[in-house]
Amino acid sequence: MKIKYLIHLVLFFIISSCNLPEKQLEHPTVIIDQPKEEDKIDQEELAKQKEFSTSLNEVKKLLKNREYDQALHALETCINLYPERDDLYNYKGYIIINSGPINNEENNIEAIKAFSKAIQLYPLPKYYNNRGWSYQMLEKYPESIADFDKAVEINPSDVILNHNVLRLKYITKKYKVAMDLCDEHILKFPDDGYAYHVRGKLKRNYLKKYIEGNKDIKISKEKDWFKGPRIML
Repeated sequence: MKIKYLIHLVLFFIISSCNLPEKQLEHPTVIIDQPKEEDKIDQEELAKQKEFSTSLNEVKKLLKNREYDQALHALETCINLYPERDDLYNYKGYIIINSGPINNEENNIEAIKAFSKAIQLYPLPKYYNNRGWSYQMLEKYPESIADFDKAVEINPSDVILNHNVLRLKYITKKYKVAMDLCDEHILKFPDDGYAYHVRGKLKRNYLKKYIEGNKDIKISKEKDWFKGPRIML
């Protein structure tokens, strides 16, 4: 009888345990990340960069077609987006100079302002070269030679930058200095014809050594050189 009772008791507990309600599973809380402030800034910067790239490409395209007024307008968009980029002010000076005669006084005054801003932000030799040309067009020779000298000081291996210094010495009638510079230039850049050209003119017109001068002029024509103003982008 006892055994029978125990069997019933065990069966009762087994059946009861089977009928217990299942434990409710808790659903995990889903947390949706809100955009971080830095993510918003990144998106704004990407949009800004895209607009800048589009505008700068438009500037280059317009420059290629010599549409200078439109190029300057497109460039202003670039400057408004990134006012601390030195190259944009160099572009501005370049566009202003090319929008009219190379010796236009008003244009060169405005170009000098743009090149000066570029130099202030990052003093590259080409910026000094460009401002030096504008000063030369205004016949402000002391300022011009100072800029040309500075450009050569920064990059003494650039043949065009060396041309500028030599040309200014000749224009300002510093003939003895120009003659010495010609000799230095020929040693430094033996394949360039410009120093031969200037030295030939000096020998003929300053030293009255016509035969020697003509020889240098002939060599200069054989070697050739870059002629005309060189405003660098």
